[in-house]
Amino acid sequence: MIITILTMLHALALFGLFVLGSHRTHLLWQFERRRSNLQKPPRTSILSDILVQVPVYNEANVIMNCLRTVSTLQWPDGHLTIQILDDSSDQTSDLIRQFVQTFDGPHTIQHIQRTNRIGYKAGALAEGMNCNTAPLIAIFDADFQPHETFLLELAPLLTDNIGMVQARWAHINRNDNRLTQASAVVLDGHFVIEHSGRHLQGCFFNFNGTAGIWQRTCIEEAGGWKWDTITEDLDLSYRAQLAGWDFIYTPLVSAQAEIPNEMSGLVAQQFRWAKGTTQTARKILPTLWRSSHSFKIKYEGTVHLLANLGYWMTLLLSIVLPFTQFLRWELHSWWAVLDLSVFLSSFVALIVFHQRSQSFLNRWNPLSINHWISVISALVVGVGLAVSQSYAVFSGLINKDAVFERTPKSGNQKVIEYTTTPSKEKTLVAQCTLLLGIYSTVGLLYSAYIGSWASIPFQLIFSVGYLWVGLGALELKKTVRI
Repeated sequence: MIITILTMLHALALFGLFVLGSHRTHLLWQFERRRSNLQKPPRTSILSDILVQVPVYNEANVIMNCLRTVSTLQWPDGHLTIQILDDSSDQTSDLIRQFVQTFDGPHTIQHIQRTNRIGYKAGALAEGMNCNTAPLIAIFDADFQPHETFLLELAPLLTDNIGMVQARWAHINRNDNRLTQASAVVLDGHFVIEHSGRHLQGCFFNFNGTAGIWQRTCIEEAGGWKWDTITEDLDLSYRAQLAGWDFIYTPLVSAQAEIPNEMSGLVAQQFRWAKGTTQTARKILPTLWRSSHSFKIKYEGTVHLLANLGYWMTLLLSIVLPFTQFLRWELHSWWAVLDLSVFLSSFVALIVFHQRSQSFLNRWNPLSINHWISVISALVVGVGLAVSQSYAVFSGLINKDAVFERTPKSGNQKVIEYTTTPSKEKTLVAQCTLLLGIYSTVGLLYSAYIGSWASIPFQLIFSVGYLWVGLGALELKKTVRI
């Protein structure tokens, strides 16, 4: 009975990973066959009012760089207003106030402070909209540094029924350490291949919370900003597209931002995104499937919003693998086919996926060992997040809590040394990740001992990934510089 259950669980994990891997390969195929349709929009001047919103909460180390670049955005004089939506409780507010007081430029700058943090970022954006009537709204998080022509390049695309245009994220600190290099590769894959693949085949994709421009009418007709999920940007994106608005994505225009340079920050960021995406799936999918949109759009939207279930499959496979290695001898004929399929579609295909995104960005040299290490590291760290992300999905399914937790950002200066004490919950997740890394290492050694060579690639990825993430995230009362 136990053997049968383990066999079924192993097969389930392989099948789930195969489906997700095949879907990722499909997006890559869509990107490659249609990439010639990606054209950089011309830089033109639009005589229209535009509102630039910068939501801020305790970002003393990065806010000045953001304000310096946002204040130099090119737009016709007198038609651009910059709103600094400041919910901070530290000296970030003083830095903003000083900048506003000394600013001498053609644009209007408003420093808006709320008396509460109701709705967190979504609440701040909604309140800012109430203070201005501009028909176009651009949004930048506090660590973003858009180039001066950003608005002139994107805004012309907002014609007719185009409700939002999203640009690609670039990375200021991608070369800080091995973790930022791996994270940059993961984000590049998302912004170059996934977003483009969905957009080019006419499916829904999402605003990423920053580095994009909205039509005010689109936001209003979609029901406005809501904060019943952590990922308010994803929620609004689907509501807007369900309401009949179209979106445009271009990876040929980018805005620079900062990647978390410590594992704790990356885990917190990815946890928030996974939980919020699951909350949005629970909220949006019933409406999506009742809509009149095509099956292709419904299917793609479903896979998009439920893709984090792949972490459950990864976690399940890593747990049962040491006990199911014997299957390769007793059922070697068809089990080997399953193993090969999941390895090619999930792991090898993922490496190709990331390699193609790096090639598109002219960051790929097949002779560079460092480039190969960065791509493989992206795969390994993704696997290592399986425990935290699996818990995030579970939390998103059963919990409507939408408390926002900021991602640590350090900037290139230390104005404030922020400190935090990880919760018992996060510490337990980190400990479980580390224990699973030890467990996978024992499984790796056992596979080598019995000569189960087909299991070794899986076990090696699990072992390194869990140990890397577990050790990095286990920060008992450690000072976190953010």
